[in-house]
Amino acid sequence: MQHTMGMPVTDTYSLPANPEAVQPRETAPIGFGLFPHYPGSYVTEERVLTLEEAVRKATGLPAQVLGLKERGIIVPGAYADPELFKLDEWR
Repeated sequence: MQHTMGMPVTDTYSLPANPEAVQPRETAPIGFGLFPHYPGSYVTEERVLTLEEAVRKATGLPAQVLGLKERGIIVPGAYADPELFKLDEWR
């Protein structure tokens, strides 16, 4: 996770709000738990990333790699869904 291009990813998906819209399929728990697990593990427990690095690797870096302009960053004119949390209560 310390590599400059390391990003948290999962190979599963989360079910939509209307499960009848798609064929039912088992979803791995990591589909719902990756991002709560990620900063708790790498920032507070293992201490291999700063909180700023963890947030960048989960937001701005994937948007940059995928070519999504005005996403994953908080600047005037960009689309943003900021999340507020207490890191010491993260896990």
